[in-house]
Amino acid sequence: MKLLDFENNKNNEKLNRKKVLIVTVIVVVAIAFIILFSIYCADKSFRDMVDKYILMKNVVEDSTASISLDESESNNIFAYDKYICILSKNKLTNYNSYVKS
Repeated sequence: MKLLDFENNKNNEKLNRKKVLIVTVIVVVAIAFIILFSIYCADKSFRDMVDKYILMKNVVEDSTASISLDESESNNIFAYDKYICILSKNKLTNYNSYVKS
């Protein structure tokens, strides 16, 4: 009859350490996410910085590229992938996302 089973204890100890480490990493990541989200919601300057440099949400009406079309002409507009093509007077003009042909 064995009083203590040391080998079984060592295996359980290793498994427990792995479980604790995994749970700790998940909790730290969750807490960091919650803190960053609350700062994002509360601080306007932080939100503007994150929107501009991380999420690339810097589109405003003044800086938006646009294409001017004559309403009196019949224009056919086609879109594919990241491009827009305009067929006007039997001439096909191709534009990319920066409104350059």
